[in-house]
Amino acid sequence: MRAISVSRLLPVAGLLIAAFAAPAFGQSPFPLPDTTSLPQDAGRDDLVRSCNLCHPIMPVLGQQRTEPEWRGVVEAMRGRGAKVSDEEATRIAGYLAKYFAPGMPVRRGAGVWPGAGIFILGGRPPDAEPVIGQPLETRDPVGKGQKPAFAGQTRAPAIRTKTAVDVTIVAHGLNHPWALAFLPNGHMLITEKPGAMRIVSADGTVGASISNVPPVFYRSDGGLLDLVLDPHFADNRQLYFAFAEPRPGGAGLSLASARLSDDETSLESVRVLLRVEPTHPSVSHFGCRLLFDPQGKLFMTSGERMDPLLRARAQQLDSRLGKLLRLNTDGSAAPGNPFEKTAGALPDIWTYGHRNSQGLAYNPVTHELWSIEHGQAGGDEINVILPGRNYGWPLIAYGTENDHSPINGGATQAPNMEQPVYYWDPAIAPTDMAFYTGKLVPEWRNNLFVAGHLSQHVARLVLDGHHVVGEERLLLDQHQMMRWVGQGPDGALWVLTDDADGRLLRLAARQGK
Repeated sequence: MRAISVSRLLPVAGLLIAAFAAPAFGQSPFPLPDTTSLPQDAGRDDLVRSCNLCHPIMPVLGQQRTEPEWRGVVEAMRGRGAKVSDEEATRIAGYLAKYFAPGMPVRRGAGVWPGAGIFILGGRPPDAEPVIGQPLETRDPVGKGQKPAFAGQTRAPAIRTKTAVDVTIVAHGLNHPWALAFLPNGHMLITEKPGAMRIVSADGTVGASISNVPPVFYRSDGGLLDLVLDPHFADNRQLYFAFAEPRPGGAGLSLASARLSDDETSLESVRVLLRVEPTHPSVSHFGCRLLFDPQGKLFMTSGERMDPLLRARAQQLDSRLGKLLRLNTDGSAAPGNPFEKTAGALPDIWTYGHRNSQGLAYNPVTHELWSIEHGQAGGDEINVILPGRNYGWPLIAYGTENDHSPINGGATQAPNMEQPVYYWDPAIAPTDMAFYTGKLVPEWRNNLFVAGHLSQHVARLVLDGHHVVGEERLLLDQHQMMRWVGQGPDGALWVLTDDADGRLLRLAARQGK
């Protein structure tokens, strides 16, 4: 294990992702760059095949980046539907880092966009030290001209942790880890997006793949997703997990249960409890986070699949797309849900109007359920969840469509639709959240931590009730996309990074020498 000081965490340059209307799948309508612009080498053909179809390549190569940063760009494109395998992504990132690295001469055509524009989808913030007390976010918003609904709803002032904090790399070599559960014996159970579960011991030893994990649809947002232990796991060894399930005609989000074998090598009695319909060929927006409420009922987020037609179902109570569900542990609707007596509504719906939520946590001060939400281009949200409420998507939203056009005419507020307590524009791509209640870093107590994927940082948010009054970016020096954040039983903050060589990180106050 390695320890790294994070008393000073410096941001680096952000990602600029090109937006362009996608042509019909097939031959690229854009000219192929010559070898002066794109030298012939390993990875070039993968780059041309994968990235010259929906937009010309050279405009997005004007900003020089390191290999991890280029990998973040490739992952962003995969998230938008680019057909790139893990092996191809590695070759493309290596190629770009070889020819478009910081300090290299700018190649012909790089950064030049003929007749169109570029927009900030998200990514690492600019290479500038934040000014404490001034807004942490200094980039122009994507949703130009949009006004927050109340003061402090976005762009909180920058803060800095005063405690000297060490980051320990407890384990690495994880293959795109997605979620983690702490076991009673001190081990950690981790899901990997390509479809594996593994045990990681307290000393960081990564175990072999656990057997009997069902096949997953691994592409873009799809794969093996969240994992939670049964509240009585110590007695019954039961667990619940969500995954993108391969089905005829595409894929869909499914919830399953299983028993972890006594020797932690296999899943037993695997059973699919719920299948979210419809099956669809979209590779995006499955969700999904799982969380038990104090009554032992299971919350489950479901995305709206990022399809222009399907996303409207986030507003329809006869569909589970774009919803927060509340379930019994057999997958049936939990009693007491707000729409259980509403004609035509599915009884397991708790809230609706969601785009793609991947984080749930209870506020330790107010005891309310909070969630995070991926925005479109800009407009990532933090919400306070109240039963039966409509969170607006796709009728109201901050940010814009990915082609920079307004979302539903640019509406950001509407009667009987909830406002986020906070939003980011440009986006950070929030993938998980946790409130810190430990004692190892006292100044972090009751702060909210949000894993930023494209932004490659963990956001620390200081709260005053429902208001964010300070924001800090942590772990930028890791140059990794953040996937999961949570508090361990040891009182430390733990983080998973999303990479083919994914890391398990532990953050705690530096001990005296």
